[in-house]
Amino acid sequence: MTATPPIRRRGPRRSSATIRELLIEAGLDIVRSEGLSSGAEHLTFKRVFEHLEAQGVRLTHASVIRRVFDSQEAYQAEVLRVIAQSDSANIVTVAERVVREVVGGVDLSSPEARMQCLFDICRVGANVASELAQGSPMWRAWIGVWALAATGDPVAKADLIVAMKSNYVRIDEDAIGHYEQVMAFLGLRIRSPFAVEHFARAASSLIEGCLLRALVDAEAMAEVSLPMGPDGALLEWTPQSIGLVAIARSMFEFDPDWTAPAR
Repeated sequence: MTATPPIRRRGPRRSSATIRELLIEAGLDIVRSEGLSSGAEHLTFKRVFEHLEAQGVRLTHASVIRRVFDSQEAYQAEVLRVIAQSDSANIVTVAERVVREVVGGVDLSSPEARMQCLFDICRVGANVASELAQGSPMWRAWIGVWALAATGDPVAKADLIVAMKSNYVRIDEDAIGHYEQVMAFLGLRIRSPFAVEHFARAASSLIEGCLLRALVDAEAMAEVSLPMGPDGALLEWTPQSIGLVAIARSMFEFDPDWTAPAR
């Protein structure tokens, strides 16, 4: 008697959008653990399928090719594009930490006190932004994608460059909203001929540059204790926070029409 072959049960039918999401997240998982080399060449469908199967999700080339992605190269390019559009730092988290550590109960009774609060915001904000970026598993991958977009043939990397620019615009817009709140709270305005966009771009570029240096020369970028707190108290400063104060000093001035908020 011939044995009856086992019945192969088909897995759940997933939409193209669901499969796309699964593939992208699997690719990001692999990048988080292994990083990038000269690109995303290690993100083969075979590797990604194995990663998903370990989680109980089974996909095949037939369920992906031409249904979700035209090719493996197209998938790899999409993973890079997603990384390019990820934030290098969470502006909302930075702002919340600044408010918690600096703004609550601040003295607004004198111009000197208001300017000191601005410097404290720069110090804490730059330090927190740096901590968040360095602690993010995607930050090094983001730097790798940035390098890919900045080198080689711009035409071949046009989509990646567009994604990076879009990310910078979003980061700047989020930051500008918080900077404008700080300016209104402290009675400050941007000094002519600058605009708040100049400060936002200078601040993010300074922090990124310092973090890149720290990747290969962490000792040179270590915090230093400076007597710049109340009554000369020692406070911890990073090179980026020192630089951000210098930028703020040159770009902000007091608003003569400002009225202190009611307490």
